[in-house]
This record gives sequence, structure tokens and C-alpha cells, in this order.
Amino acid sequence: MNLEQSLNEHIANKVNEDGRFVIDTDEKADWALRKIAEAENEIEKVEHYAESQIRQIESWRTKQTEKHHNSIEHFQSLLTEYAINKRKEDKSFKSITLPSGNIGYRRLQDKWVYNDETMIKTLESENLNDYVKVEKKLDKRELRKYIKDNCTIVDGKVIDENGQVLNGIEIKEQGETLNVRLNK
Repeated sequence: MNLEQSLNEHIANKVNEDGRFVIDTDEKADWALRKIAEAENEIEKVEHYAESQIRQIESWRTKQTEKHHNSIEHFQSLLTEYAINKRKEDKSFKSITLPSGNIGYRRLQDKWVYNDETMIKTLESENLNDYVKVEKKLDKRELRKYIKDNCTIVDGKVIDENGQVLNGIEIKEQGETLNVRLNK
């Protein structure tokens, strides 16, 4: 048993009356920080190992599926040629159903391409404003500056310079949190 293991066992064996380990000295607090650092190192090792395994599996998957994707593309190309030849022979050819599936042409929906800025100007000039949305959005950053500079906060309520409560906002005090930072 090395010195560090001995120290860890010695510190871990010190418990209070109810059988629970208690940090009540700087040494125990430092020990707890070391234990956190050890746990974080173990997590990092696991994450690193998992990432390397994931990369290997993804590489394997890519190699295994690539040949099948190539095969699919090849046969789709051959079927496209076949359909083009069928259409040359019969101008009304749209599709054919075979025992293993079907092939055929399908009309695609038209694609509507908008230039939003130009379209908005056109609609507004034609007085077709029903087709233009105007979105109102709260500018929280500027509102916060205004409140800090011009208002007071009482019991979570914001009161403006006229003594009126601003409805729609409540300030919830968050208190504080303990920050544990390890020296690396």
C-alpha cells in the first residue's frame, strides 16, 4: 500500500457520531478536492476511450456501407437509363410495376423562390399588407439597461421613475452558489 492510499483510508475512516464523513478541517477539504480531481480524471479517461471507440466504429460503418451505397447508385443509374429508353419507345410512359418494386416518373412540386426584401416592398406598395408579418420582440438587453439606470427594484417588482410598477417582469434573487475550482 502506498502513502497516498494509506492517507486516503485514514481520512475516509474518520466519521462523525452518525456514521457520516464530515469535512471539518482544511486537510479534509483538500482531500475532498483531490478526490474530485481523481474522479474528473477518471471521467476524462472514460470519455477519451469512448470517443476513440466511437471513431473506430464509425470508420468501420462507413467502410461497410460505402460499397452498398455505390451499388445502389449504380443500379439506380441503370434503371434511369431503362426508364428513359421506355419513354423514348412510348411517350406516355410514366411508371412500371414489377415484382420487386416499381419505377416511374413523378411530377415534382414547383419551387417558389422569394426575394423577401423585394417582395415586402412590392406588397407594401400594392397595399397588400395582410401578407407581411410584423414581429414585435422584447429587447431584453436594452430593457435591462433602462431598468438599471432608471428604475428601482422592491420585493422583485420593478418600479419606474414615476412610481409605477412595470408589469410583465419580476426579478428573482438567485442568492449564491458554491464554486469548487481545482488547481490543475
